[in-house]
Amino acid sequence: MKFHLDAEEWARRLSLGDRQALSRAITLAESSLEKDQEMASRLFAALPKPMENSLRIGVTGAPGAGKSSLIEAVGLRLCSQGHRVAVLTLDPSSTVHGGSLLGDKTRMHELSHHPASYVRPTPSGGVLGGIGIATFSALTLCEAAGFEILFVETVGTGQSEYSVIDVTDVTLLVMDPGSGDGVQMLKKGLLEHVDWIAISKADGERRSQAEALHIEFLNSPSSRPVLLTSQEDEAVINQWARRIQEHRQTSGNLRLRRHEQAQKAFRWTFEQMLIQQLRANPEVDGESVLFAESNTLSPQLVTHAAQTLIRRLI
Repeated sequence: MKFHLDAEEWARRLSLGDRQALSRAITLAESSLEKDQEMASRLFAALPKPMENSLRIGVTGAPGAGKSSLIEAVGLRLCSQGHRVAVLTLDPSSTVHGGSLLGDKTRMHELSHHPASYVRPTPSGGVLGGIGIATFSALTLCEAAGFEILFVETVGTGQSEYSVIDVTDVTLLVMDPGSGDGVQMLKKGLLEHVDWIAISKADGERRSQAEALHIEFLNSPSSRPVLLTSQEDEAVINQWARRIQEHRQTSGNLRLRRHEQAQKAFRWTFEQMLIQQLRANPEVDGESVLFAESNTLSPQLVTHAAQTLIRRLI
């Protein structure tokens, strides 16, 4: 299919669930080219009324915790029950070509080939925490294509836990029982920002470690639901699928949440565009060169120089 389409026809194909139209639309939204951004604006304006009962689930946790395995197992179960599932996996951006480095289609091979699912590796674009305006746009486009349960898998732990909340309705933290991160998570207060906790790999030799971590959380002040999880345990996967469906049915005012998410997306966009404009400003670039040549390392002088430049530009 050639994509020399007007916005209305593109939006129509999206509403019919056309995967190629969806992939090209997300690529368009991720582009920083002015002509692409103009076309993306027309496309978003032509999209039908937003889905009323979609659910966006943020999945975060340290690399190797088992996020992709859990998403694939639960996603396949939801698909088998008649749901349409989309997964956006946020990968570090390549500094060479700007694309994703990890490629989760290889990690979710079965889910990515299921006719009722859509898996999309998405570059973080260098945004702190890996969550940017492109993620918000991709979620909107997936919903326009009829995907009602959407997972957003973060790059890892840290800032990601906080930023993924801005684009999702519920957040799941996946923890590796052998990582030793349980106490640290409690100390950092990260549990205040997640809704569910899955202790992964709770089978075989890891079972005893998973049970110990489970007890640690049960004895903590956190009231977050904690579930021992193995993607090979059908009963547990069914339990996660039921939890997601129940939350979707009782999650409250979707329109209000989407409005709040759009406001946050506006702030991201404004900040990113402002930074891009400043970087392109020759006066900023010249000042940076002069400062770099001054050989000073004082934090106070760094701050003062930045403040002086901002006052001169604004």
